[in-house]
Amino acid sequence: MRRVLKISLATLISIVIMLASGWGIHRYFTYPNAPDVKTAKLDDAVAFMSTDEFNRMLQRDRKRYAMGVVERMREQPFKDLVSSVMKPDPTRKQMAENVKKIDGHEEIGQALYAMFLDRFYQEPPAQRTVYLMMFAGARQSEIAKHPERFGLPTPDKFKADVAKFFARQPPRVQALTGQFLIDLRRQRQMLGMKDPW
Repeated sequence: MRRVLKISLATLISIVIMLASGWGIHRYFTYPNAPDVKTAKLDDAVAFMSTDEFNRMLQRDRKRYAMGVVERMREQPFKDLVSSVMKPDPTRKQMAENVKKIDGHEEIGQALYAMFLDRFYQEPPAQRTVYLMMFAGARQSEIAKHPERFGLPTPDKFKADVAKFFARQPPRVQALTGQFLIDLRRQRQMLGMKDPW
């Protein structure tokens, strides 16, 4: 009886190893072939994040890939970065939804936000004014098209959202955020635009 149990246990272990090996081999040959973030065209690397293939990657690989894209964006001239953000992109919504499925996606958003602020404040003051005018104009256009998206949140929601946001940001990003909002509001006022709230 003991010999039969030993044979059965050995057989069971062999089957488990064979199944695991088979799954591993299958996974290896069918794993999504993502563009190399370091060498691919940035547009191609970004576009991949809106695909189903991106969603098939393991969580850790998706997060690493997205953070790699943020670092590649840091290398772009700021005017190109602004241009890519401002131009209409039908895949952007899907990309945002895909990124939200990643565990720890907040870190990706924070890295992107911090990178944008760092790059913005590296620009000369006159150029920053030009960008602020562009941002204010684009926002005003969005307000005109979709006023329902710019309603005033309840005090509790506003307080909770702001507290949550700032709690996750390093002090430097908090300071830059405050400065950016002041600069943008001042530019809106100079252009005669009313605040949406």
